[in-house]
Amino acid sequence: MEKRFVLVATILCLLLSFGACSGSNQMTRARALELTRHSQEVKETASTRILTGRSTDLAGSRGKYNALQSIGLLIISGPEDRQAVHLTPQGRSQGSKVNGLDNPLFGIEAWDFVTASGREVVAVTGIRNEKQGKQIADFTWKWKLTPIGEALAKEGQSYNSVQASKDANPLEQGEALFTLYDDGWRLEGVQWAR
Repeated sequence: MEKRFVLVATILCLLLSFGACSGSNQMTRARALELTRHSQEVKETASTRILTGRSTDLAGSRGKYNALQSIGLLIISGPEDRQAVHLTPQGRSQGSKVNGLDNPLFGIEAWDFVTASGREVVAVTGIRNEKQGKQIADFTWKWKLTPIGEALAKEGQSYNSVQASKDANPLEQGEALFTLYDDGWRLEGVQWAR
């Protein structure tokens, strides 16, 4: 009787183990979300560039400079046709000076400010088969804005080189390509649609 119980228990455990493994070739939204959130591309930052110094031309960029002034990073002074922009100590500590773009004759310096510390993958909205062993997950994402990025977005200004939206931080669309290997699914690449 005891041997029969051990045999039945063993067979039951094996069946449960095989049943649990049978679905491992299926990509789920939860797994796609986890893999995409841990990709290197998620950590990429966004930044904006400004020029400081005498006779700085603010035409077309006034909103960006105003936003940075509103959070204490720079000071704009002088008459409208001869504006001067100077970084505050806080601006110098938060910005990164760009070498090679200076104009010493006019005292102009270029500075970059990080506007987004990375991307946040919000949700996987669907999974489709590409071909045998490959699947594409569609997802939504948004930038993780820094206080600088938030100030720019609030002013309706671009907080990276391509984003120019009145929405403070809109959801974007993206695609992730996955390949099935012997040990499970691997992320092959991410397309951050804009």
